[in-house]
Amino acid sequence: MKTLQNPQNERASGAANSTDMVNNCQDTTNSLEGRKNGDSHEIQSDHLDQTHPDLGEGGSGKMLPIDTANISIPIMRTSGLDGIQCILAQMKEDRIFLAGEIERNAKEIRLEIQAIGNRTAALEVRVEAVAKAHNDLLIQSSEWGTRLDALEVAFEDLINRSRRNNIKIRGIPETRDEGPVQNLVLEIFRPLLPDIPEPRWEIDRAHRLSGGLRRNDERP
Repeated sequence: MKTLQNPQNERASGAANSTDMVNNCQDTTNSLEGRKNGDSHEIQSDHLDQTHPDLGEGGSGKMLPIDTANISIPIMRTSGLDGIQCILAQMKEDRIFLAGEIERNAKEIRLEIQAIGNRTAALEVRVEAVAKAHNDLLIQSSEWGTRLDALEVAFEDLINRSRRNNIKIRGIPETRDEGPVQNLVLEIFRPLLPDIPEPRWEIDRAHRLSGGLRRNDERP
């Protein structure tokens, strides 16, 4: 048979249980501030003070600390089921807070990586333009060098021509089967200058004046 209790006694009992739960949670929170009792065991959480890499504005690898001001480390106490429930609730809050911090830092890292990617793409475009301009200058410089060499050869030839002693010979018969003009000139001058030795005979070039075959009475 179930015994009926006085409603006032039930409310008093519920208030006492609530008071015990509040006291247990208060003890758990106070333990975070450095309180150590004989029946408690402190849990170290050095890893919460660690930092994680952040690229920063210039990608310097600066470390962003995780804010642990609002994180409380639950401490297991022999306070029964109410204490365990309080610890679980506090751990849930800490997990939500840590997830928010991680998401915030991850978002900042993603933004920094995106900014670095944009700057890298812009640098690639500029480097490509500079490389193209450099290659064009190399090609143009090579062309200028070729033209300069040709001009030097032409200029040297003009200087050499101004120093030559040109002799025009008239009255040399012209035939279709004649040999080189240079040999013909040597055959003419050797009998006239027999004292000149053979190695001294140097003729740069010999050619007829422009024009076709002429009549016998015309001067070449």
